[in-house]
Amino acid sequence: IMADLGTGYKWKIGNNLFNVSLNGYSSKINNWIIWLPSAQGYWVPFNMKKVNASGIEFKTDLNGNLAAFKYQLNCNYAFTRSVNKDDPMNWADDSYGKQLPYIPVHSANVSATLSGHGYHLTWIWNYYSRRYTTTSTDKDSELDVIYPYIMNNLFIGKSFSFHKNDIDIELKVMNLFNEEYRTVLQNMMPGRNYSLLLRYDF
Repeated sequence: IMADLGTGYKWKIGNNLFNVSLNGYSSKINNWIIWLPSAQGYWVPFNMKKVNASGIEFKTDLNGNLAAFKYQLNCNYAFTRSVNKDDPMNWADDSYGKQLPYIPVHSANVSATLSGHGYHLTWIWNYYSRRYTTTSTDKDSELDVIYPYIMNNLFIGKSFSFHKNDIDIELKVMNLFNEEYRTVLQNMMPGRNYSLLLRYDF
């Protein structure tokens, strides 16, 4: 059973276009399948009879011209509550009414792009709030919690055109500030890393 309600508005000021939207949702789900990492290192599925998932999503974007360049700014925020409403399995089961593992309550991202004369520069900022790794949201040790982290990525590229062909070269710098973070328990993610993309369109 799902309900979803949203609204939005957009307006134009000169060469600048602004959009904003707000969306709320609520759902009651039977037989939710959740995948969790096991002690053996692989993921296994578990069945949760009842889950209530609800939240709010806010999005806004601004794009237009800045001198000879085009710019685009996107901002997103999500408040997510995915709560276990299953009957307790035994007297020690403390998972009822708790946030599901690995689902952050708060998440947000911002991206900004500036392009012109064949060049483009993109900055992406991401935020994820604390996540628990157990259904009972225990936090007695560092092994029970994945702490909040902020991630920054930077993309720089150049496009070339000749005849009817296009070549794009882009350098990606991931984890710009060398953040130490995890997305899964006991699995450290790479520090600052780079990739070079070459695309040929014909």
